[in-house]
Amino acid sequence: EPLHHCARFRGYCGYFARRVRSGMRAEQVISVDSSAIERMDSAIVVRRSAIASPFVWLNIICLDAPIVAVVWQSLFAREFHFLVTAPERVALFLTAWLIYLADRFADALALRSTDASSLREKFCRRHLHAWLVLLALTAASDAFVILRFLSIHAIAVGVTIGFFSVCYLAINYWRGGVWHFLPVKELCVGFLFALGTEAVFFSQPAAVTSGFLATFSLFGALCFLNCLSIAVWECDLD
Repeated sequence: EPLHHCARFRGYCGYFARRVRSGMRAEQVISVDSSAIERMDSAIVVRRSAIASPFVWLNIICLDAPIVAVVWQSLFAREFHFLVTAPERVALFLTAWLIYLADRFADALALRSTDASSLREKFCRRHLHAWLVLLALTAASDAFVILRFLSIHAIAVGVTIGFFSVCYLAINYWRGGVWHFLPVKELCVGFLFALGTEAVFFSQPAAVTSGFLATFSLFGALCFLNCLSIAVWECDLD
């Protein structure tokens, strides 16, 4: 904590001195540039949080969701004795990462300077060009793995789920206000995540038993509750 305050103090002093040397009076610097000081605060918070907890980086660069998806896919495969190949795991990881990167990118583009925002949105907004490059590389890698190694049935199921995911992203970006009238955003996200995670199993009709469907429904409900918890936690940012 003391180091954090020292960093803020040094940042304020350096910024204040540069402005005064440029010819502005002290009262002008304080009154006109409060937004610049807020931006410095945000940058310090990003650096401090990232150093304080490595797990913050998983959320900042959207790696938490892909890791969770692969873990749940492995649990389902072990419990129901499904064979999941390495390319199928990689494809799931890259696809989940791509979707979350795109969603974060869209949120950052729509974010105004006066809007309340989370740490992850601030980070994305400050690195939009690097984010766009990461998006392109992830999309290219994902397309290569899918087209080169996955079966046509797995691709068909994935394309169907991907279509609904793109529809969700489009609605969320261009018609986000619709969620105020149809409060099912978290339900959609939760079950889309569950469907994407278990997509490879739905491409094997013999594997979809009543026990699997019941377990999948519970998993979808768990994902929905997780999304709902996050929405409640960050209600002041929506």
